[in-house]
Amino acid sequence: MVFSKNSSSYILPVLRLPVWLRKTLSTPQGTLFIPKTNAIKSYDIHVDFAIGDIVSRTLKASIKVIDGKTGRTKNLSYTGKSDVIIINPQGTLSLNSKTLLKEKDINTIFVLGEEDLLGLGVSLEKDNIIFAYGQPRVGFVLVRTSTVRARKLLKTFKPDIVVYNKVKENQETGIRP
Repeated sequence: MVFSKNSSSYILPVLRLPVWLRKTLSTPQGTLFIPKTNAIKSYDIHVDFAIGDIVSRTLKASIKVIDGKTGRTKNLSYTGKSDVIIINPQGTLSLNSKTLLKEKDINTIFVLGEEDLLGLGVSLEKDNIIFAYGQPRVGFVLVRTSTVRARKLLKTFKPDIVVYNKVKENQETGIRP
């Protein structure tokens, strides 16, 4: 991550999700669990990573990845408890977030931007990591990672540079990177 001269924004190297792949990745990429009620709490499942606010609050996870929102529009009450804050703009996998996912002493990661594609970053680390993410308005998905599949997907992403305005994000979330 690089600070711009005026220091009100960050310059981030990212890998951008191609438009044609969005629809594919919006379908469940693992085993879909649909709760009988609206409560995910009925499942006693432990995962290595929980990605998303509702899934992180309800499933047991070694590492929780949240962004303070659900459905991209509702702001959830954020308690301010996270071990690290990372920047990952919508529709991208930022290289700094990919690096931070390797850290061992982190329990909760707060994402400024969007956490949806961080499962791909987790999948690059090693095979057979179990992570869960929310499937909007349906339930949650459990995924067992495959580095080969993750690399194939990642090869379709395009390298890009994003200028991320931290002032705008601070106004929306009240959180400072």
